[in-house]
Amino acid sequence: MVKPRPHYIVAMPMGRVWGGTGAVISPDNKLIWDASHEIMKEPHEHSLFSQKELPQVHFIPENLAVLTHMEGFSYYFWMFDVLARIGLLHRNGMQIDKYVFTPMKRSFQEETLTELGVSMENRIICDKHTHIQGLELIVTPLVADTGMTPKWVCDFLRAEFLQKREGKPSLDYKRVYISRADAKRRQVTNELEVMDYLKSRGFACLLLDGLTVAEQAQIFSSADIIIAPHGAGLTNLVFSKPRTKVIELFSPLWVRHTYWWISQHVDLDYDRLVCGRPMLPITPSTSLKEFLCALEADITVDMKKFKKKLRSAGIT
Repeated sequence: MVKPRPHYIVAMPMGRVWGGTGAVISPDNKLIWDASHEIMKEPHEHSLFSQKELPQVHFIPENLAVLTHMEGFSYYFWMFDVLARIGLLHRNGMQIDKYVFTPMKRSFQEETLTELGVSMENRIICDKHTHIQGLELIVTPLVADTGMTPKWVCDFLRAEFLQKREGKPSLDYKRVYISRADAKRRQVTNELEVMDYLKSRGFACLLLDGLTVAEQAQIFSSADIIIAPHGAGLTNLVFSKPRTKVIELFSPLWVRHTYWWISQHVDLDYDRLVCGRPMLPITPSTSLKEFLCALEADITVDMKKFKKKLRSAGIT
């Protein structure tokens, strides 16, 4: 059974960080797996162990907080695994000189770090040539990569990116459908039919890519009803007001508890529609090919079941 990861902070004198994914190496040359995960790999399969030699180490005489994540460009992992660890360090009063990140490619990364006071001068960005040693590494494990986000993370994100702002709810976003039409995977194959039906019932149909975190927070905090296929856009449920109705759409190959978990923490009225017969779950024995097939599977909404689901939720 999948369980939440424990959260803790380790101060590691003379620890090292290697490579573009920011693997953490202890002073006695051990890989710290909790902070160095690679997707669909066991610890002994880590790319570190396939290296004939590492670049020359560069010593930095400062305290370095390691906040690397190989999927940090994903909005979900950035918010719930990278920023969450900044929150963990702040609330424990840790003295940090510089923060170590994996490469940053998205505008929301710069926006949120600036808001949290992490300046450009205080950042170290890893690449394939990185091999640094800090006077002390401050290491925390990934927090939410299992999909079971702790409540304190939701509280932290709401406090920093919602409650500190004076944004007002928008009447344009009382009913919202979030599209994945610009995504490379898990698109809704009959989305035009779905959106036509929802527009006739007062829904705004939106793409979130290109919007700031502030704009996304305003949309989700304004909504009374949110419908969306499973995807990182639902990260913004953390900004929704209590009792907001949520209906998440799934492919039968990829049914996850990620956003149900967040919905419980912020008191949302969550429901789901699996668009097809549920299949066997992803497990550690699942092959990479099977994993990618499930991850990328598109969603075809059964309109009869969809309309019934909306009626049962009181959406008319």
